[in-house]
Amino acid sequence: MAVDSRAWQEAAMDLGVEVIAPGVIDGFEFVAILPDFGSPGGAAVLTYDDSLRGPAANAAEARGYFVSIVNPQIYRVFQRERFIETLDDWGWFGTENAPEWYGGHDYPRRKG
Repeated sequence: MAVDSRAWQEAAMDLGVEVIAPGVIDGFEFVAILPDFGSPGGAAVLTYDDSLRGPAANAAEARGYFVSIVNPQIYRVFQRERFIETLDDWGWFGTENAPEWYGGHDYPRRKG
């Protein structure tokens, strides 16, 4: 995988959010999966240079994930402010209160 999942693992520890990095959906490997961001189903992260990004994105979207295809040069290393800005943009959909650093909008999760 072009973007090292360790940056997202570091984001999880530093920002106090759930991140599965790397993650797998329907046999496709993703840089990271963030259950509380992007949509009620969570966010799945790919990079521009993932060779199977089209089929992987389609599989994730079919399962209700928001898919973000990120620039591998920018997301190779954890940079706190950049990752916060990205997660703010994706939106919080968690069932608990958003992290204190989160400045975006809280979106309700759908039940069932």
